[in-house]
Amino acid sequence: MAGIVFMAPTMFCCFKMHRRSRADRYKVDEQETKQDAEKKNEPQFSWDKREDVDMQRYLIRDVQGGTRVRQRGGKDPLQIENCSNANIVILSSTASLTIDDCKQCFIIIGPCAGSVFLRDCSDCTILCACQQLRTRDCARIELALHCATQPIIENSTNMVFHPLVINYPGFREEMALAGLSVFHHHGKTVHDFTPSKGSSNYKISPDPLSCSANQMQCVHENTITIEAAKSAIPVLHKVDYDNVEKHHAYSTIQNGESESEFVERCADFGKLISMTHRLKLASTHDIMLTHNEAIFLPEGRVISFEIIGSEQEVGQLLHDTDLGFTLLLQEHQSAFDALLTAKEKLNE
Repeated sequence: MAGIVFMAPTMFCCFKMHRRSRADRYKVDEQETKQDAEKKNEPQFSWDKREDVDMQRYLIRDVQGGTRVRQRGGKDPLQIENCSNANIVILSSTASLTIDDCKQCFIIIGPCAGSVFLRDCSDCTILCACQQLRTRDCARIELALHCATQPIIENSTNMVFHPLVINYPGFREEMALAGLSVFHHHGKTVHDFTPSKGSSNYKISPDPLSCSANQMQCVHENTITIEAAKSAIPVLHKVDYDNVEKHHAYSTIQNGESESEFVERCADFGKLISMTHRLKLASTHDIMLTHNEAIFLPEGRVISFEIIGSEQEVGQLLHDTDLGFTLLLQEHQSAFDALLTAKEKLNE
């Protein structure tokens, strides 16, 4: 009978092979090679040099209670995640901002040049000025919002949108740095990607946001005001257009005037409208008119105010203030309204 020979495999699966850890596998030998030494003597170019990046500069994480404040700095992207029962205040402008998994937080966001994303958040109050707002899988969020484009929600419920009423030292400068205008806001509609049958997932309120006592304490401690009379963003009134007389007053940059001086002058005019008893400010617009669009208005940047009141009272305000505003002729109002509607459609 022929002998049976068993060939032992070189490796058994039940035997645990020694493997180096991930850190060891990618560890650089501390002993310098001759080639490395030679490279050190070679000239370094700017694209060869990489500075160490402090990731904490771009991240606020795991704040459980208390207050976290980010003072003014560079226009960087920022991530806020996994915070609860906390006050978070961002006073600097940002390139973009993402808020993930936050619950029962009070968040104030300085002007954002790009998009603000809210994901998996609930029971939060957020004050925000941004280019775009998107939410996903959020519930019971109150937003005081100033947004250059139409806000978008997805799989989100019980969302309430208020006009943003805010001011603090340097706010207008941060808005300009972020490329945002206090006179341009897309707040009349919200796009819901996942609408519910029979009910709405959001509400648009014409009233400024009401804050709790604890939230007001956080606001005051950071030299922020949310009073309508002191707001850098004009406070608008809800208007029933069927029963009112409306007029448009507009202005452009004057000779020798800077962009910031132009904005300041227009802001002063808006405050005067609010202080005039029989006049109400219904909307503001900040638009660029091309040569082809500038038929009855000047070409370039135009800031306009839609004012509710009699033509005589509006005319008297323009005469008394002498802030460089012109009353749009009545025969041009319909065409101007159509132009504004077309401009808003481009931002949806």
